[in-house]
Amino acid sequence: NSMDAVSSRDFIAETIFDLSMIAANLSRICEEIILWSTYEFRLIELADEFSSTSSIMPQKKNPDVAEIARARTSNLYSNLMSVLGILKGLPYTYNRDLQEITPHLWDALGTCYDMICIVRRMLSTIKVDSKRGFELAVSNFATATDLADAIVMEKKIPFRTAHQIVGRLINHLIKEGLSPLDVNSSLVDKVSEEIIGEKLELDDDIIRRALDPRENVKRRNVPGGPSPRMVEASIKKLEAYVKDELESLK
Repeated sequence: NSMDAVSSRDFIAETIFDLSMIAANLSRICEEIILWSTYEFRLIELADEFSSTSSIMPQKKNPDVAEIARARTSNLYSNLMSVLGILKGLPYTYNRDLQEITPHLWDALGTCYDMICIVRRMLSTIKVDSKRGFELAVSNFATATDLADAIVMEKKIPFRTAHQIVGRLINHLIKEGLSPLDVNSSLVDKVSEEIIGEKLELDDDIIRRALDPRENVKRRNVPGGPSPRMVEASIKKLEAYVKDELESLK
């Protein structure tokens, strides 16, 4: 017991690990921000104070803060591995090597705190292009599975068959340069006749709702789901949790 009390630095290693996981999640958020702000995606725009122009391309807007925050995550990983490396070969009890561990803790705390502050400020200034988001969600046939599900539920046919019908339908749309918004009962019937020899006669409104990305998200109205109602409930739950934790520290 006394040997462990004198020589253990588990609490430091565990703290730096927790900080590393926070940084890892912040880094993943930053990666999304970097991708979504590119010309190819054009989903978001960062405020000027969190961006800079390219040193050679005057038209380019670089997501500097997101990129630097993403890179800083590796500093925390380095702190964690350094601490584990120091601990791995030490005999019990106290060794002077242990004094080299504490600076890694302070560095990890400072880096993680700075990342949280700057990423939080950056996120609060983001402008989201919801119209562009809808355009991308529609153009890549992201809701095709929901149409297959609708066919199964409405017509009581195996999912394998519904999958085949929708797959051939999407192939037809791509060849004809059409989008999911162009799908109607006639198109579905044409494909279903080719595969199962009969028309499905699905209602156009069912098809529209199945392929509409907004309706798709709203239908996921279950705990942990992406519907606006569930997301708002999760936010309130987390806010209450943080408030209780802060109160307990007073």
